[in-house]
Amino acid sequence: MTVQSQKPKLWRRFQAADQDAFAHLSGDHNPLHVDPVAARRLIFGGPVVHGVHLLLWALDVFVRPTKVSITNLNVQFVAPILVGTEVTLDGETSEPSRHHLKITNNNGEPVVVIDVTWADYNHDPKNLGVSLNPDYPEIKVPRIISSKDVANILGCLDLHLNPNLAGELFPHLSKALDPSLLAAVLATSRIVGMEYPGKHSIFSSMSFNAVEKPTLSSTLDYRVVRVRPSLSVTDIEISGGGLKGRIRALFRPPPAIQAKIGELSAQVNDNEFDGQRALIIGGSRGLGEVTAKLLAVGGADVRLTYHVGQEDGERVKNEITDSGGHAKCFAFDVLAPLPHLTKLLENGRQTTMLGYFATPHIGAGTNNSFSDEFFQRLMRTYVDGFRSTVKAISADSGNYKLKVLYPSSIYVVDAS
Repeated sequence: MTVQSQKPKLWRRFQAADQDAFAHLSGDHNPLHVDPVAARRLIFGGPVVHGVHLLLWALDVFVRPTKVSITNLNVQFVAPILVGTEVTLDGETSEPSRHHLKITNNNGEPVVVIDVTWADYNHDPKNLGVSLNPDYPEIKVPRIISSKDVANILGCLDLHLNPNLAGELFPHLSKALDPSLLAAVLATSRIVGMEYPGKHSIFSSMSFNAVEKPTLSSTLDYRVVRVRPSLSVTDIEISGGGLKGRIRALFRPPPAIQAKIGELSAQVNDNEFDGQRALIIGGSRGLGEVTAKLLAVGGADVRLTYHVGQEDGERVKNEITDSGGHAKCFAFDVLAPLPHLTKLLENGRQTTMLGYFATPHIGAGTNNSFSDEFFQRLMRTYVDGFRSTVKAISADSGNYKLKVLYPSSIYVVDAS
């Protein structure tokens, strides 16, 4: 057996292309990982690197292409890593065949913790005849299952392994491991992200032992064995592909859905905002969406902006106009303000009300540690972007006194 006993620290940034490649290889196309527009509305504020991708990358670094088995693997997915964020991989060896690996973020905090035990590969070559599907798993829409809907949940996934892409992503691991075992580990990502809990899920941990005398198997079976709705936790037994163990997943909250126009109409008088010409920065979702609707219900002429969520912006605009209100929407980036904002607002249209709801994902910071990069992003959005936006509007406001709604977030001070 040839396994790295020591390895210098390694750094990597997983990009969108890495996400897409792993999604095709594993079959895990959950929007949390591959859809930047959808992911911005989810709990982490942007696309997150697949946990199993991080795991296999770490194993690939610490194994060399001679046949080995993984006899025991315990993985904790401690925290999410947003696409484009730098991570560091380091490892310790307590015994020649055992590694403790740790992936950390740019603040040195653990993201993935891995304990793995290797062994020389000693299976009978005659038992390597299992046929794996070399095609990519079919692209499907992830299932939506709540923590209360878990009766008799079990399933069986065909194991897929495209050898070319597996070799590109994990060149050492794809040569060192039995293909069935690699395919089975990949399939755990598909179970959590696509099958159960499915769309609204987070992979929390994995623990398995290699089967001493594996039978020919081209499937991975899974069965829900425990659910704790109060903690949003579920445990799932898995077997197949030469492994047997358990994975744990979390039910993450679905994106918030704001009230419809009809639900808000009772909160505002019909003519309360007659004559007002409002600009709502970040009006495609969240508080900005609600504000745009309330102003429109009260008779204001609304212009709302979106950063990347055109579909959401059009949805809000259409809801307002379909109810008889006046609204238009357009793309706008407060960090790169367009020089001709007034053209977007239409020449001669003097804005009387501004709602400023532009915000990066506040929860991307880390607890009890200062991040200059994160702080600077907040400053560019909340200070520089706000100042340049107000300046552009004020230049064309004429004699109108601009009214500004600029809500703050207690989360900046208190994350609880």
